[in-house]
Amino acid sequence: MRYVFTGEDQDSIAARLTELYTLPSRIFKVPVPDGEIAVKIRLLTDQEQFEVAKAADIYGPLARVIMQRRHILARAVEVIEGGFIDMPKILKQDMLDRTGKEPSRVEEQLWVLERCQGVTLQVLIDCYEELRQEQQNEIAELKKKSVESRAEISPETM
Repeated sequence: MRYVFTGEDQDSIAARLTELYTLPSRIFKVPVPDGEIAVKIRLLTDQEQFEVAKAADIYGPLARVIMQRRHILARAVEVIEGGFIDMPKILKQDMLDRTGKEPSRVEEQLWVLERCQGVTLQVLIDCYEELRQEQQNEIAELKKKSVESRAEISPETM
């Protein structure tokens, strides 16, 4: 969120709140037949999770799970091997000609992810879930330390 909060706003309560418990993006090494590829993934914000739920809500239960997975990855995957996931230029131009606007980063990534095998998407979702679990573990550890520190300064010790 540092890009939103600049100058004196960087030390504001709002800036600190949006950064509270936030993990940075993480690069995962995903094995492929001839080695591995680097995939940089970040966790979604509540607003992005709302967008995912809204996009997947029009489908039935089974399809909803598949669509949620795609929409999560379209937002969470920042780069693969240092580059963005791009639609072919001819398709971008076609979309611009038909709609008068270029596809958004999410639309481009979603288009590509829709063409991937389910196994590929599952590997990427597993990376996302690992990052999510890491964040939950860090918060649990902070809670544990907080409880321990409060126990050390309890009224009985004063």
